[in-house]
Amino acid sequence: MLWNIKDAGAFRFNGTVRGEEGLTFGKLLDLVLAESSGAWTFIGFTHQLGSANKKILDVPGDTPGETIRRLERRLGGKAELQGEKSYEMSSDNAQHKVFQVNELLEHVLLQLPWKDLFMCQSVSRRFRDVVAGSTSLKQKMFLLLRDSSVSPQESSLKICPALDKYPYRRQTPSSTNKSQAQEVVRLIRPPANVVEESSWHKLYLTDPPVRKMWATLSWTVNGNDDTWATIHYLGYVEPSPDEDGFTIGNMIDAALFGSQGTVNMDASWIPRRPELFPVPGTAIEVISRAESQLGVKAKFKEGTVRFML
Repeated sequence: MLWNIKDAGAFRFNGTVRGEEGLTFGKLLDLVLAESSGAWTFIGFTHQLGSANKKILDVPGDTPGETIRRLERRLGGKAELQGEKSYEMSSDNAQHKVFQVNELLEHVLLQLPWKDLFMCQSVSRRFRDVVAGSTSLKQKMFLLLRDSSVSPQESSLKICPALDKYPYRRQTPSSTNKSQAQEVVRLIRPPANVVEESSWHKLYLTDPPVRKMWATLSWTVNGNDDTWATIHYLGYVEPSPDEDGFTIGNMIDAALFGSQGTVNMDASWIPRRPELFPVPGTAIEVISRAESQLGVKAKFKEGTVRFML
């Protein structure tokens, strides 16, 4: 490193310093100034110093930091580190080169938590393109299945982190044999800010995919003057034959348009009852009628899904 002192001379340090992992430039500079084993050289500009040059050469300290302070007092000026920008640029250039190599950037992104991967897509177009073109990243984000042909019983089941854990897991005895059919229960809520709604609908619920599940889903319609309606769907849902597995979006669509389950409704104009009021039609039909009556759009509230393994 090279320090220039009042344009009258320069102090150069050459040596080896050791620091912890993740050394910043500021920490490196502190280590250099406190290092006692390196070699230093003073370069005097004799046409400005004249006979004072010999006196300056007699001021070495035990460390570069102490020597620089003595030179500052002798020359009456502050030492300025030369080449600081070049040190910073070399670090920036190294980072820039890493981000320009798709494989390296992909490896870095794979170390991030699940939620952070969605945030990275808004950092820059390059980050978004790397995520969109990476099979590994999309599999970690549950936007792509590893192998849709694998049965959940044949490998460990991975559940999308967008689903919250339910307080319990239970095993329900099978009615046909002594074996037990296991259920994995999860809560599902509207997308958080970190996951855009469009991406949220594309998330696979499990990997490998579960082909059948029991769903309890709710939608709310809040009108003016304290009028409201809540529509519930309870029943089995199955993906269509051309789908690899359940995404959040096609699971909700299967409940909205399916006829296998029961649709109940609770509303401000319906007298309070111990049980929900069953209504005829599919969930989408009941929701559409409530939207027309209240003049506002329904919103998905929450739900519970039970994966049948």
